[in-house]
This record gives sequence, structure tokens and C-alpha cells, in this order.
Amino acid sequence: MSVSDWFLRPVERPNASVVLVMLHHVGGAAAVYSAWAKALPPTIEPWLVELPGHGARRGEPRIDRFAAMIDGLAAGLRPATERRFALFGHSMGALLSFELTRRFIQDGTPLPTHLFLNGFKEPGNYVRNRVRRSRLSDPQLLEYIVSLGGTPPEILEQKELLDMTLPLIRADYSVLDDYEPPEAVKLPCPITVLGGTSDKSVPFASLADWEKHAGQGFKLVPMPGGHFFLHDQKAKVIQQLVADLQLPPVA
Repeated sequence: MSVSDWFLRPVERPNASVVLVMLHHVGGAAAVYSAWAKALPPTIEPWLVELPGHGARRGEPRIDRFAAMIDGLAAGLRPATERRFALFGHSMGALLSFELTRRFIQDGTPLPTHLFLNGFKEPGNYVRNRVRRSRLSDPQLLEYIVSLGGTPPEILEQKELLDMTLPLIRADYSVLDDYEPPEAVKLPCPITVLGGTSDKSVPFASLADWEKHAGQGFKLVPMPGGHFFLHDQKAKVIQQLVADLQLPPVA
């Protein structure tokens, strides 16, 4: 497997100020960020993570253990660390971004200039209140996924698509169920946490706990909407990215 299998580059901007590595949610794929490629300013080059078994890699074996996922990401995203880069993770992608940064510290790899962690509880808080969703029945799992919003209607309406998607979702939740948080650790890079003010699965107030991991500055930013606020609030999120990365304002 080529390390380039781990990300897609929908637009190449070699003169961009920063590479933005974007990690998706449970059951998602790089394509969930495809609309961002044109919306991001030319100062940002998006690299869209494609996990094994997802999207363009759907023919590959899925990963269902947390350590194996981080091992793969750390190797696969090494090219991003050769430039100034930031990590942007939503839901499961937020936890992967956090732990990927910890791995980079351990390996002596260059660190992200900024972390954007969206729609996921602080790791200790998450594990203390975790429901092991990989163990739910198919109807229970589907009910939970629907409650989050953001699932394309065609998946819910077509049994064939649903039969393909549920095992992938279950594997992703197996990754999360396998996770154990580290001892209290502060990361040497700024952290911005964005959350939906009406997200019932991740209450906005709970996101403040992420500050305990911020060693170089912390910002908690409310966004109108539920768990998948970033789809409806893309322009506001991009404004926040540009400001926190200290880039020229979007015209």
C-alpha cells in the first residue's frame, strides 16, 4: 500500500501557507469534504483522509482497532508533516487527530501548527460515558445514526446500500470502543474546538473539558446546528480556520 492511499488532494496548491488534513466522522469518507476544496482560500491546501474500507478504499479490509488506525495514519500522513500543516477532525476524526498528534510527539515527527477538534467529547469524558455502539444490534445502531442527522437519505432508503454501510459504521465504532484515554497530557500546539449548540449527542458545554489538553492556547467556538453543523456552517467554519491559522481574511 502506498502511503498516498491515506489521503486525497482534490486541489494541489504548492504555494499554500498550510496543508489542512481533514479527518471524517464514523462511516464517512474523504468525499464528505469534497465541497470544501473550492470553498477554502488558496492559502490552504486540503488533504482529505481516506481510511481503509471507506470511500475510494472500500475494497480494502476495514480497521477495527484503535492502535492499528493510529499506526496507519501516522505512516500514511507523514508527507503532510514535511510542510506547515494543521489537523481538522470531526467527531471520530477529532479523536484521531488528537491521538495522531500524541503519536507525532512520541515519534519526534513535526507537529501540527493547530488542531481543530469538532463535535467530540474530551477523551476521558468520552470514555467515562461511553456506550459501546459496536455491540448494538443493527436496528439499534441505525436508530442512533439517524438521530445524529447527516445520513444521506438514499442510504436509509436502499437496503443494499444500508447493508454495505452498517458493517463499516460498526467497524468504526469498534475503533472507538477499543480506545483508552492517556493520562492527563497537554499538547504543545493551539487547540480550537467547535461544537453545535443543539448537538444532543455531544452537549456544547461538555466540550470545555478539552482545555485540559491545550498547552499553547485554547478556544471553544459555538456553531449553530446539531452534530453535523459543519455542513450548514461551512462558511463560518472556514472563517474560523483562517483566523486561527493567522492567514489573510477571505475576500
